[in-house]
Amino acid sequence: MTPSVTLVRPGDNVRQEVGNDGLTDAERDQYAEEYRSTIGRKSISAVEKQAHALWLANRASS
Repeated sequence: MTPSVTLVRPGDNVRQEVGNDGLTDAERDQYAEEYRSTIGRKSISAVEKQAHALWLANRASS
């Protein structure tokens, strides 16, 4: 017989509920903040703009 799977993570004598992705709410919020501050930000840096322009120029010349 297999034990029932619970969506709770034990740790430091405090049980934290986890979602079906295996993350606690705090972990999920942390990953979301990291995404919003890097990949998900609305503006791009000057270096990223230059890299994109170079890629477009190389693509046009192909």
